[in-house]
Amino acid sequence: ALHLIFALCVAVTYFIANMKNFTVPSVLNYVVLKFTKHSLNGSGDIEKHNEQGILGLASIYHLCLVGFSAAGIAFKGYFFCFHLLHIIVNNDLLTRVLQSVTRPGRQLIYVAILSLFIIYIYAVASFAFLRVFFDRNDGLFCESIGQCYATSIRHGLLATLGDVIPVSNFSYRTAGIRI
Repeated sequence: ALHLIFALCVAVTYFIANMKNFTVPSVLNYVVLKFTKHSLNGSGDIEKHNEQGILGLASIYHLCLVGFSAAGIAFKGYFFCFHLLHIIVNNDLLTRVLQSVTRPGRQLIYVAILSLFIIYIYAVASFAFLRVFFDRNDGLFCESIGQCYATSIRHGLLATLGDVIPVSNFSYRTAGIRI
C-alpha cells in the first residue's frame, strides 16, 4: 500500500506542477493540431503538447505509474517492474541515451525489414540447394519455402544456419553453397 501512496504522490505532484498546461483550450488546440496541422493560437508547436498537455505522453506515463502500482498490489508483483522506468525520468544521461535510440526509429525499422529480405534470399537458396540437409527431428523444416523461411529466421537469428545444419557427407560443392 505504501508503494501506491508514493506513486500517487508522484502523479499528483506532476499534475499540480503542470496544471496551467491542462486547460481545455490546450486540449482542443492539441486535437485541432493533430488532425489539421494548424493551431488555434497560431503557434504550430505540437511537441509542447506532446510533452506537457493532458493528452501528452508524460500525463499518460504518470497515470500508468499509478495504475501499475495498483495492479502490482491487486494481482501480481510483476507489475512493479514498470516503475524501474522512472529512473530514466530524472536522469539526464539516460534520457539522452533513450532519445538517441528512439529518434532514428524509422531507420531501425528499415534495417529490420532489410534483414528480413536478406534472410529470405538465404531461405530461397537453402530451399533450392540445401533442402536435404534440413532434418525435421532437429526442428529444421524446409518442405516449403514458407517453412524454410521460418526456419531460417529462427535459427539464422539465434545462430547461423551453417552451424545448425549438420554436415553429413562433405563435398566442396555443398561447402561452397553453404557459405
